[in-house]
Amino acid sequence: MKQIGNRKGFTLIELLVVIAIIAILAAIAIPQYAKYRERAQDSAALSDLKTVQTSAEAYYADHMSYVSGDGTTVYDSGNPLTMGNDNVSFSANVKAKYWSDNSTYAADTYNTKGTGREFGIASTDSKVHYKDGVSGNPDDITGTSTVTSWSTLP
Repeated sequence: MKQIGNRKGFTLIELLVVIAIIAILAAIAIPQYAKYRERAQDSAALSDLKTVQTSAEAYYADHMSYVSGDGTTVYDSGNPLTMGNDNVSFSANVKAKYWSDNSTYAADTYNTKGTGREFGIASTDSKVHYKDGVSGNPDDITGTSTVTSWSTLP
């Protein structure tokens, strides 16, 4: 800090150094924040998928069959999936599809603001599966093998 007369202040160089440090820190932090935000969006899709699984299994426990589904209808926050008397609502930006032949089911979810990862689950193995590089809506489900052929979530 330089003293000019009886006034104290920072030199231009000192101010530029501080601004450069702040700019470097921002350049590091902003991309990391975006990645964390995308992962949080994926977590919402995964949570919604587990809600579908719970609702499907609860319906099965009561009726000894799963709710029918064609695997092509897109469900989202404005179009809930109906399982008997229950509606499965979805988070904002989450798209979902559900397929069932009444004895087995498969479902998948995708968040339009996420990392491009689609999550799926099937009654035949109850593991969460995923595939990367999805854009737009979840792929159509044509059976439990559609989902179980994807990678298994660790």
